[in-house]
Amino acid sequence: MTSMHITDPNHCLDLAKEARALAEFIDDPKAKRTMLVIADEYELAAKKGEQQTTGNSVPASSVSASRYSNVIPFLVGVLSPLVR
Repeated sequence: MTSMHITDPNHCLDLAKEARALAEFIDDPKAKRTMLVIADEYELAAKKGEQQTTGNSVPASSVSASRYSNVIPFLVGVLSPLVR
């Protein structure tokens, strides 16, 4: 996955949706909250990516969801066998 995806609003919204869907299957409150925070940050990245495409420049370093760029695929692999 390249850093270009980080500023693609549609990609970030898809990842946010995936994170929220995964959170529904997590019973541990702390882990669930962490997944929801990740979803929130992906949504923030989508908004910032949208600002970039409309000409309102936002520094790439301010897109905090970039640190989660590989989290969703990893968590899908880890959590899939554990869901209800």
